[in-house]
Amino acid sequence: MGYLPRMPKLFLVHCGFANNELAGGIFEGHVDFFVAAKDFAEARAKAKELPEYKKRKMHVDGLIQVNHVDGFSVELKKKKLPADEPAVLTQKGFSFRGRKKKT
Repeated sequence: MGYLPRMPKLFLVHCGFANNELAGGIFEGHVDFFVAAKDFAEARAKAKELPEYKKRKMHVDGLIQVNHVDGFSVELKKKKLPADEPAVLTQKGFSFRGRKKKT
């Protein structure tokens, strides 16, 4: 029987950094990165290699392995993506209550 490589899992890596733009850096800002990794150690290492992580001298506050969401399993498979396909879609201009902000 052949060896089956361990499939990567989806991890959310929660990173903190000194926000030097406010109050002389006393407040900490946060950002989350998604990475594909085989375990927590590899997920942490991958996050630490990201350019934004290095630029802002971040640290890892926590990691979450995402296995399923709302009854759906999360399975990663390798795919070559077109250059114009975004990795993450975002929604801007809405408050936490879901109502559009007044401009």
